[in-house]
Amino acid sequence: MKVYRSRIVTHLQEHYGELLLNGLNYPLVQAHLTEIAYRFKEGVEKSDEGVLTELNNYHPKYIGISIQELATYDIPEEDCYECVALQYGYKSWDNFIGSEELKYSEPFERALHYLLHGQISELYQVIDDHPDVINMTSPCGHKAQL
Repeated sequence: MKVYRSRIVTHLQEHYGELLLNGLNYPLVQAHLTEIAYRFKEGVEKSDEGVLTELNNYHPKYIGISIQELATYDIPEEDCYECVALQYGYKSWDNFIGSEELKYSEPFERALHYLLHGQISELYQVIDDHPDVINMTSPCGHKAQL
């Protein structure tokens, strides 16, 4: 199955690489999101269009500001971390840091990976092996389900 990805999403996947959808390489959610925040900051420093679009979409201080204008701003590091926290459903980075023991579920993360990559037969195999995965929620603040 072919999955449509907008230009910005494709650009973000290139910027973050496997980091974006591969939480299983990190024992705790906090370690994963901290690495994403670091990579986000790198993108801001390079005026990366995709990362600035994320900033424009999620951080209340920067909503409505054009990407071209954001590229001229000196974005503080704490705003980068804050933006990542907001993207993952937390009220703030400080609110997220209080969740340091959160862990990813291996079956849920594999199912999510297969779903987002259009690998339907692999997704069905995970569901067959772990039927409870369809009722699981992400450990992140947004509590997303498949």
